[in-house]
Amino acid sequence: MEPMERKSNPHQDRHSGTTNGVGLPRDLIIDILSRLPAKFICQFRCVSKPWLSILSPPDSLLQNLHRNRSNSTPLLMFSENSYPHICLSSFDTQGQLRNQFTKHISSPVLKWRFCQGLMCFICEDHVYVCNPSTQVFLQVPYSIKLRVLYNFALGYLPSTNEYKIVHWFVETDSNGVYQIVCQIFTLKEGGSNAQGSWRVIGNSPHFIIDSRFPICLNGSIYWFGDEHRNSGDPMNIYAFDLATEEYETVLCPRAYSGPFDTCVRLLSIKGTLCLVDFKQCRSHVDIWMMKDQSNQIWVKEYSFDMFTKYRSIRNIHYIPSGDGRDEEILIGQRKEGLLLYNIKTRSIRKMGKFSNENTGIEIDMGRYLWPHLYFDSLDSLVAR
Repeated sequence: MEPMERKSNPHQDRHSGTTNGVGLPRDLIIDILSRLPAKFICQFRCVSKPWLSILSPPDSLLQNLHRNRSNSTPLLMFSENSYPHICLSSFDTQGQLRNQFTKHISSPVLKWRFCQGLMCFICEDHVYVCNPSTQVFLQVPYSIKLRVLYNFALGYLPSTNEYKIVHWFVETDSNGVYQIVCQIFTLKEGGSNAQGSWRVIGNSPHFIIDSRFPICLNGSIYWFGDEHRNSGDPMNIYAFDLATEEYETVLCPRAYSGPFDTCVRLLSIKGTLCLVDFKQCRSHVDIWMMKDQSNQIWVKEYSFDMFTKYRSIRNIHYIPSGDGRDEEILIGQRKEGLLLYNIKTRSIRKMGKFSNENTGIEIDMGRYLWPHLYFDSLDSLVAR
């Protein structure tokens, strides 16, 4: 019997064409891929040319879906700085290792900053920007001003889809007066790598406390002012708009009259600026939320007690709900380690040990720096 000749189906051929020969609608493929870790998505570029066209660079729809889903399942990123290498390890909130890799660096890391899915490492003679999910490193072009370390911030501007490294440094004018100067390096998300340059935009009217991590929220960088460090007066919060590259002052809550304190932090909860006041004398935490930024109206949104007294907060992060998990606030303390405050049940639990679920080997967290909240990301790095 002769083989039956396959008849052409014009509708099916058109459908296959719209799927780029993969056999499934493009939107369905993107929806499936957006649910996977970024490192797996990058590996799928080798599957076929049609998949390569979707994934290199990542399709904008895929990137947006993946970003939205990863925002509900944040990870904890630990950094082990053992020059000439740096080891990055990400864990879920259950303590399971999700990703780990090691990178050679040219000099010891002095500072590090996080923003969404990217990290910025400030070394003695170089600045690196890294996407730990895709394991892509970009060495930022050198600037002689980088030798004068004062403070750094890494921010994201949603309106232009750009990341900006902001560096404040000290200069002395002709009269011998110290002034804080600001320079910026811009990274455009997507495309091919290219050389960029630093832009000096002028003097900063405010000092930036070096011991605090500035936070980026809705296209602005926020930090505590340094003017009242020794005066006992209430501190100020300052903002730097990444779009206009201008400064503004944000008043602290009126009911909060505390002086400069090592246990005051800034925090982003649900896209809103918050001030965290930790009273060491009785291990109590108050979190003030900016309800109306135009009128600078604050409300004390959360208030709870910790396990022990006289323990300062090393870092604090908000973990959104997702995958059956309640909203939680992650608090790092020097002795007790990592604590999770459940906003719904108002209960506190200690995080367990961190381990590799594949090998069962426990990770020695004593070698690592305190964690930062990290979001799995497909963002690529391009200098402008």
